[in-house]
Amino acid sequence: MATILSPLDKTKQEIRLLKLDGSSTADGIKLSLSTFELQSPSCPRYTAISYTWGPATPEFEVTINGEAFKIRKNLHSLFCHLVEALSPGYESKTFIIDDLGTPDLAEEKRGHEHRN
Repeated sequence: MATILSPLDKTKQEIRLLKLDGSSTADGIKLSLSTFELQSPSCPRYTAISYTWGPATPEFEVTINGEAFKIRKNLHSLFCHLVEALSPGYESKTFIIDDLGTPDLAEEKRGHEHRN
């Protein structure tokens, strides 16, 4: 997990964006996590997601950058719904999410990403 969640460079106004892979299924959510400078032309358009916090314990496994990662039930349900609602082979969708379910990142995000 440490390789997925490297620290953000606050001097560059970096954000983390998740991309839902077009080959995902409800049984296998595949995501890629990338870091972008907020003001950079290479930063893609994204949808912001703030979901119900629910229990603190992550419950469902997804794949992020090829590694297993646990997320909370509500976020997993959202991704499953999106996969089922979109056409097969849909174009990947990009999101910024307020918390991936990891307490150590929640504080960092509140102090950095949410100021922008």
